[in-house]
Amino acid sequence: MPASKRNFGVTLIELSIAVVLISFIVLGIANIDTYYHFHVLDADRRIKIQYETSIALEHMANQLRKGIGDANKPPVTLLLPSGTDYRGVRVWVDANKNGVQDAYPDDLEIGYLFQNGSSVVEYYNPCRGPSCNWAGSLLNETIASQIAECTFNWSAATGNFVDISITSRYNTSIATSVDNPEINMTARIQMPAVSTN
Repeated sequence: MPASKRNFGVTLIELSIAVVLISFIVLGIANIDTYYHFHVLDADRRIKIQYETSIALEHMANQLRKGIGDANKPPVTLLLPSGTDYRGVRVWVDANKNGVQDAYPDDLEIGYLFQNGSSVVEYYNPCRGPSCNWAGSLLNETIASQIAECTFNWSAATGNFVDISITSRYNTSIATSVDNPEINMTARIQMPAVSTN
């Protein structure tokens, strides 16, 4: 019986199966990279800006809750925008804890200032003057960066509340996209009830 000759060459079917398997592997690796890029990286960036924004709102809530005043001496002064340069809020804080708004330095006026050009929110303690930044004061502290927009609202007619809205973006110089997520956080901060006489 003659010995059969084995052909160790690759048939067209085997080659086709190998190409299909290799393409599945390549597509799987590409999908993992795409998933990482759009989900993990985006979530990481969102978490970073959400954390920084929540720290800023918590700081504001802790300080603004100390506001004191009455109908004649309102506790809050809004710093209205000068063009689009800055906006903020000044609040009289009951530093001596006597329940009455006293003059500086017995009670302090603190302030939060959003500067659009630098995309930061700064805390001033004490805050004196219309923009809190009097005579080159070095008493400011940056409490948040990467801020695209920050608004403060207060009205004596609506109650003793300060409404704050902060919009943060991973990179404030470019528009929102998958790579540049944006979040918006708001808070209503209630100050102590104050006398109307």
